[in-house]
Amino acid sequence: MTDMNNKFMNDNDEHRDNDPKERMRKKVKKAAGIALCAVLAGGLAAGSFEGVNAVTGWNSSKVEAASSEKENTTLLQTKSKEKDKSDSKDDSKSEKAKGSLDVSDIAAEGMKSVVAITTKSVQDVQNYLGYYGFGGSQGYTTQQEVEGSGSGIIVGKNDDNLLIATNYHVVSGADTVSVTCIDGETYEATVNGYDEDKDLAVVSVALSDVSDDTLDEIEVATIGSSDDLKVGEQVIAIGNALGYGQSVTTGIVSAKNRKLDENGQADEDSDGTNLIQTDAAINPGNSGGALLNMKGEVVGINSAKLASTEVEGMGYAIAISDVSDVLENLMNETPRDKVDNHGVLGITGMTVSDDASQNYGVP
Repeated sequence: MTDMNNKFMNDNDEHRDNDPKERMRKKVKKAAGIALCAVLAGGLAAGSFEGVNAVTGWNSSKVEAASSEKENTTLLQTKSKEKDKSDSKDDSKSEKAKGSLDVSDIAAEGMKSVVAITTKSVQDVQNYLGYYGFGGSQGYTTQQEVEGSGSGIIVGKNDDNLLIATNYHVVSGADTVSVTCIDGETYEATVNGYDEDKDLAVVSVALSDVSDDTLDEIEVATIGSSDDLKVGEQVIAIGNALGYGQSVTTGIVSAKNRKLDENGQADEDSDGTNLIQTDAAINPGNSGGALLNMKGEVVGINSAKLASTEVEGMGYAIAISDVSDVLENLMNETPRDKVDNHGVLGITGMTVSDDASQNYGVP
């Protein structure tokens, strides 16, 4: 029975093997098995690769990201550097702009070296509201105390004195000279020497008279080079304008090597001192004050201005480089006392008319 069954099964197998459909089914089944094995092998390889990556820490996508991040970082650093350079340029421009527009720091330092000068002198004043005398109405002369104002620059200090440069016309004819420092304290001064042709003078204040507080506030000016000035360069004028106390004006160097004649008119052939022309406001009382460059150095001594309805912005300062030797000589001179205790003869003369001579018998 068993043999018959086996024989029947074998017959069936042979019949199925000989059946074309059955052969096709077996081939498809075999191909599917091979494909499945390939898939399983591929999955195993992929799993092994991921396992190795997990163990070693290697990750291509991370490397790519890191590389990209590094490039981004470098780019950011480059942009940062460019921004820093840009900011630096902006800061430089800002500082440059501040230097050309805001002079408060320079002025604050410069004012420590500038003083206000006040002079008093007795002058003869003609009075025409007098009496009726010889030859008709006659006036008479009276003496009157006159006060003047100017400025000065502290240019030196020795063991005994504080030395201050100013214009000769500021102290000319003065009976008394006093200087007021930045702290508001006023001290009597004496004229050391002067050069009328150069319109320069040096006055001195005894250090024994100056308080310690004032000495802490004031400074000796830094002298610069007027030769190095350029036309168009910004300058600062500090002085005692109109006698109101220290004030600051600013402008540019309009021209160099200007000269004025005795009447204050431009004269290039004059033997006068070289002057710096500036449009910084120079007003009465500014004479003798400092003209500073943007380093805070004294490059000129303010001395004059042209005043007219046709003129605007023409002030002048003595070029410091041209008179440094003169100032040094004046600083070393012995102080002069204007009061020499000479007698004064109080007689006034007048012309006697022919009528007065005949009527009163006056020769």
